[in-house]
Amino acid sequence: MNDEFKVPFLKPEFIEEKANDTLRDLHAELFPPVNIERIVEIRLRIRIIPLPNVRALIGVDGFISNNLQTITIDEQLIDPRRSNDNRYRFTLAHELGHRVLHGDLIRKLKFNDCIEWKALYLSLPPKELDWFNTHAQWFSGHLLMPRTKFVENHDKIWRELAGEGHSFEDDRDGFRDLLIKRLSKRFLVSEGAVHRRLSFIAPPIPKI
Repeated sequence: MNDEFKVPFLKPEFIEEKANDTLRDLHAELFPPVNIERIVEIRLRIRIIPLPNVRALIGVDGFISNNLQTITIDEQLIDPRRSNDNRYRFTLAHELGHRVLHGDLIRKLKFNDCIEWKALYLSLPPKELDWFNTHAQWFSGHLLMPRTKFVENHDKIWRELAGEGHSFEDDRDGFRDLLIKRLSKRFLVSEGAVHRRLSFIAPPIPKI
């Protein structure tokens, strides 16, 4: 096991700040959905390489190279016959999170392809890997759903639902499910990602 792999302690608020810095420094358009592919390929000049059977081989949808210049993804994520756009966008944001938050760590790792990456991954301490991936997950949520735009759209959709006759007071679970579904479509992320963002931000109920 590679005991030298130590993930630094990072607070969620710090990670949100780093995601905001990334969007600001790259002059990214915040209007949802955030164009993560443009950020990665055009602004940062990171190559996106689709390959077959990545998930089958290594158990994840993608990984970033140790020179931080290439993101390899499972080609099924961009298959037009499948509905994988949310996973594709999340994978790009997740791997960008590793570059921003863990770049120094990743540069020290030695691997050249999927098989070597998997062998290395399995040699790393599980607790450190948990934080490694949790950080990147937090980053992707902050990047794809910037706080100001998320709250703005949360309030807008809330009022739309109320205007359509849906009542939060009468059916809180049903109302929240509809809210999450519409936010998911607005930001092109999974409903689970929206749920986590709502839990983190906890926006107040808007005035109708």
